Formats: sequence, structure tokens, C-alpha cells
Amino acid sequence: MGKRSKKRAFGEITKREYASIKFEERKPIDHPRSPHSFFETSHDIKFSDSSNSFEMQQVVHKHRNDLCIVTAGEKIPPNVKSINYVAREAPACSAAQKRKRQTKMLQGQKVDDTVSPSTTLVELELESGEKIALKACVFGTIIELNKNLTPEVLKDDPLLDGFLAIILPSGSFPPRESLDQAAKESSHEAHSEAKDNVTVDNEP
Repeated sequence: MGKRSKKRAFGEITKREYASIKFEERKPIDHPRSPHSFFETSHDIKFSDSSNSFEMQQVVHKHRNDLCIVTAGEKIPPNVKSINYVAREAPACSAAQKRKRQTKMLQGQKVDDTVSPSTTLVELELESGEKIALKACVFGTIIELNKNLTPEVLKDDPLLDGFLAIILPSGSFPPRESLDQAAKESSHEAHSEAKDNVTVDNEP
């Protein structure tokens, strides 16, 4: 398989993995404890096929070194009793093993220890017994899980100290195709709104 074919195959894999997600970039906030003080970008993550009864809107920060910090977002359900990790950290591997993993991914083969955006990362158990699934949001490899995470930390600081995991993305995050689509939708909405305003102004 040539380089161009590999790149095309990997692009199709990435597109498929992120098919059920919409990304919305957060605007910077001028505050010392704002995530923008520490990260390059932050995105709200919206799943089109979420089955949670409580509407979650997870947030993913992207560091300048390209690592992604996955969080639960600010909408934390009340009365969280416990936090249970479902996914596991990927074991350490050599450079040769990393190259083999990458080759498999480029060929569209399943790779152990790689999570997809829809992989359940954490389950929040509420006092009522209900369980809320939080997703990985990123296609890649889990580098670190937040072993210090407790319901109290999650509630007090969900965007920073209460992060869920650090993931090394496979490819760009967010994928360029998703950003292009979001830009088109935003432009279309702005155009429709402007058109509506003109129509209202012209009414007798």
C-alpha cells in the first residue's frame, strides 16, 4: 500500500470514528483558572446517539503537545455516588511496537488498546442507582486515567483537576472534516439569521 493509499485509508477510518460527533470550539475566557490559560483549544462535544437520560456535554482540551484532556464538562448530574472507570490505560510499548500499531491502523485493522470516540470511558453512578456513561470523545490511545478523581473533585473542578483521562489522538483532533462541516453550518446559520433580519426590517 502506497503512502497516498494509506493516508486515504486512515482518513476514512477517522471520518467513520467521528461520524456521530459534532465539535464546537469554546471562546477564550480571560480568567487565571480558565482552561484557555493552559490549553491551545477547548471543544464542546455533542453525540448524536447519546442514550443518557441526563444531558451531558463533555469538553475536550487540546494541549500544545497535541495530547487531549477529556473532561465530563460542566453539566454534572446531582448526587454522584461513585465514579467507575470502564476503559484502561494502554500499556507502555517500544518504538517498534508503536510503528506496528500505526501500520495496522492505516490498513484499517483493529488495534488493541485503542479507544474510539464512542467508547465508554467512565460510568457515573448516581444515588438513585442510575448510571451515566461518559465517552472517550477521542480516537486514540489512553495515556493516563485520573486516579485522583472523586465525586467531590468532579463537582468542584470538572474542567481541570476533575479531568477524566489524557488521550494521544490518532490523527488530528478535532478531525479537519468535522471542523470544515461546523464552519459551513455556522456560516449557513449566520446567513439565515441575517436574511430574516432584513425581511423583518422591510415589513411595513
